[in-house]
Amino acid sequence: MAALIRKITQFSSREIDSLWKKARRVVRHDGLHLLKAPRSGELGRILMVIPKRIGNAPTRNKLRRQIRHLFYENKLFNGDSDWIVIARPGASEIPYATLQELFTQAVSK
Repeated sequence: MAALIRKITQFSSREIDSLWKKARRVVRHDGLHLLKAPRSGELGRILMVIPKRIGNAPTRNKLRRQIRHLFYENKLFNGDSDWIVIARPGASEIPYATLQELFTQAVSK
């Protein structure tokens, strides 16, 4: 599992540039935005943008772990999309159940 997690979260700078150009917003929430782009590799991957304004390091790390878990739990890496998750102020207060709903909405679009 750890090797798979590393594969689905690693990007080169060129891939990041391409991903930003192709990505389209599919879910907008007060604390979180989910963008979706066509898959560029063998697996669907996730890019997380969680700035320091969100909170201290443990808070940001918890949010990253939750998002990674949802991505893995829903098997989005088998899908045909790469994802970008942009955290905004207030993202750390979003309950886990709400995060699940946001990912479910994103997948259905």
